[in-house]
Amino acid sequence: MIIKEGKEKRGAVIATLFVVIGLVLLLTPIRDSTTRHGIPVWIIGTIAVVTGLVFLGGVFQNLLRRRRR
Repeated sequence: MIIKEGKEKRGAVIATLFVVIGLVLLLTPIRDSTTRHGIPVWIIGTIAVVTGLVFLGGVFQNLLRRRRR
């Protein structure tokens, strides 16, 4: 279980923030930059989007599981 039951709203908000931040990093010219540690920003944006989608999947999974009960 990725998100605890009863914490779906908070999880959805955090997941949405990850997706939005990731999309901002990917869709703006900053994606061609690198961090001061040498990591390309497009990789950070991709990781943020994937993490947010996984969290959203956990939220939807909890909501579907709750409806079946």
